[in-house]
Amino acid sequence: APNIFEVKPETKLVSQSIKVYLDTTRVKGWNEIDAVQLVSSNNSRQWATKASASSTYATRAGKSESREITWDSLPPSVVKTVPQAGSTDVDPDLKEIAVTFSKDMLTDRMWAVVQISNETFPKTRKGIHYLDDKRTCVIPVDLEPGKMYVIWFNRGRFNSFRDTENNPAVPYLLVFKTKSK
Repeated sequence: APNIFEVKPETKLVSQSIKVYLDTTRVKGWNEIDAVQLVSSNNSRQWATKASASSTYATRAGKSESREITWDSLPPSVVKTVPQAGSTDVDPDLKEIAVTFSKDMLTDRMWAVVQISNETFPKTRKGIHYLDDKRTCVIPVDLEPGKMYVIWFNRGRFNSFRDTENNPAVPYLLVFKTKSK
């Protein structure tokens, strides 16, 4: 069940952005906020669905952190992409995008290739799969010349790239451009 908490400021707030920080000393794993409900002084309500949040493992004053950090408890991260992030001369005939993680991954249809717009997302084909190394996911694509592509691997609630301990991978943004023909 979702946790709901209320914060009441002592003074009037005027802001275009709201940041929510979670103290997760008692909660293992990663946390996310899908939406924040804003309530005005006249009790009108509005949902902010593009809210962002940061989870921190804070400690209370005078108490030490007892959570053990191990290889298994840490999330996997992207260590390599093909094409390389930031490339501006990618061959538009490239037929596969590959992302390699730092740890062995759950490989049975476990991926989250996320778009931010139709215009910057490559046309994908069937057959997304992992290589035998259990760390590299391959996405079949059809690229166009002279175009910028933007792809998230894990983002927000779309976090199906997970290691064998079920830790979601750290979100990674891949941006590249193809050469003009």
